[in-house]
Parts: sequence; C-alpha cells; structure tokens
Amino acid sequence: MDIKYLFKNILLLPLAILLPFSLIAQEVELKKVFMGELIAANVNTNQGFKINNSPTIYPNSFVIKDTENNFLNSKDIETLGFYKYELSKGNLFKEVSKNIIDKDNFEKSNRLKLVFFESSNSYMISNGGLVVTFNSIVNELSFSKEFDLIFQFNIGNSSFFIANSTNKLELLLENIKVDPRVKEVKLDLIDPFITTQ
Repeated sequence: MDIKYLFKNILLLPLAILLPFSLIAQEVELKKVFMGELIAANVNTNQGFKINNSPTIYPNSFVIKDTENNFLNSKDIETLGFYKYELSKGNLFKEVSKNIIDKDNFEKSNRLKLVFFESSNSYMISNGGLVVTFNSIVNELSFSKEFDLIFQFNIGNSSFFIANSTNKLELLLENIKVDPRVKEVKLDLIDPFITTQ
C-alpha cells in the first residue's frame, strides 16, 4: 500500500466526520435567518409589535386551525396554510364562538396570534411559546413565576416557556429582553403549512 495514499486518506477522515456537522449547523443558521431573529426590540401599538424591525406581532389577531376548511374566506377572513385568521376579532371570531358555551374560557384558551415578516412577506403563528437563552444557569421555575410563564424544558442555556397569556406578548418580550440574566429571547413559531403542529 502506498504511504501517500494512506496518509491522504487519514487526513480526509476527520473532514468526512466533521462535514455533516457543519452542514447541520448551516441548516440551523439558515432556518434562524428565515425565521428572523425574533429578539424583542420596540413596540408599535398601532400595527402590532415589531421585533428587530422585521416581524410584527398582531396582538388583536384571531387565529384558528381549520384543517377541514370549515370557514370560508371573506373580506376580513384570510387563509394561511391550515389556519384561518383575521387581524382583529370580527366575523371569524363571531362564527367560531357562537356555538361555544363558556365564551370567557374560549377567549382565554385561544392563544394563537399572527406574526408577519416584512423581509420575506410571510406570516407565521405564535401560541405564546418563547425560547429564552440565558447568560448563565438560571432557576427556570423561579424565572417562569416572575414573568407569568409556564416552563416546558431546556436545552443547554436555552429554555422553552409558554406565556400564560398572549394578549400582552409584546410587553412580555420587552420585559424579558431587558432582564440581566437573559442573553436573547425569541418567539417559538408555528409554521402554518405543517399539519402536525
């Protein structure tokens, strides 16, 4: 066996092992760019909540999953993948809630909000899920009590939470962003074109 051939193959082995990890990291980075860095930045109460000057949260929006297409599009009702939405509660909300007995509980349990990305001219949906990356180790249960969150799980320095209410999601993001323990806060978004979510 030729020594050059053996030496060349030994040098290529680490490259072959590390290349898939590099591709995975690039894919994650591309998804991160596509999703927009959802770091709370400034509040624009007229149109919604702006994050990093690109995505906008519509706090008054009404969104439901409608996989069976039970609700028809109209002037105010739009389709987004497997969801229907309106920018403020109107005909869709009335139609959905007319057969609901406990209307207060229905309004509290309907957590979905519309998020618009101007850079890609696309919409995503938030259910109040947040991904918080901390500067150091934090007691997630104490943190969740402070901000009225429900702790889900963590991976490394990032923890996943659900906001108890999505009505003031913009204010919640702003408050979490300025906490000295927090390095970054992002919305955990739902892709409206995937049925399993």
